[in-house]
Amino acid sequence: MCSPDSLCIGVLPNNRSICICPLNRWGSRCLLSDIVCQSDKTSPCNNSGQCVATDEQMISDKKFICICPKGFSGERCEIVDSKIIVTFHKDMILPSSILIHFIQVINNSLPENGSTFKNIPINHKSIIIRWSRPFHIAFTELSDNNYYLITVQKTYHPSAIISTENTINC
Repeated sequence: MCSPDSLCIGVLPNNRSICICPLNRWGSRCLLSDIVCQSDKTSPCNNSGQCVATDEQMISDKKFICICPKGFSGERCEIVDSKIIVTFHKDMILPSSILIHFIQVINNSLPENGSTFKNIPINHKSIIIRWSRPFHIAFTELSDNNYYLITVQKTYHPSAIISTENTINC
């Protein structure tokens, strides 16, 4: 028989239950648990991150991982992601989705880049992008290879809130 907080999905020929365990419980009947993630008050994850105990046989150096809510990152959700609010001109015809590109300039090294995809709701002229990695340049790519500069920053400012109106076409 499975623990009360688990899901029994069937019975094996030897009359043993097949159990699907909730987070942070394991074992053939979901009766085992680990104290590292048991209490929300003592959770090792910050900013309402969800603690998930790891299998010691798979990840030996970590007893848990944190699943961070939107807007936070880091091993324990301790980093506030940069928030970029992009407003498009009211007469601009927008596609249903865009790409946002980020470039980090590193001295004596090749630049690093990353991109994210964002849907634009119908009749909306602004979007919010959250980005957890350092960057110095950000720009949007609309359909038909139209590029618009979002920001250029000489020094990366973590956890920054950047507001811009997309009018500078590249």
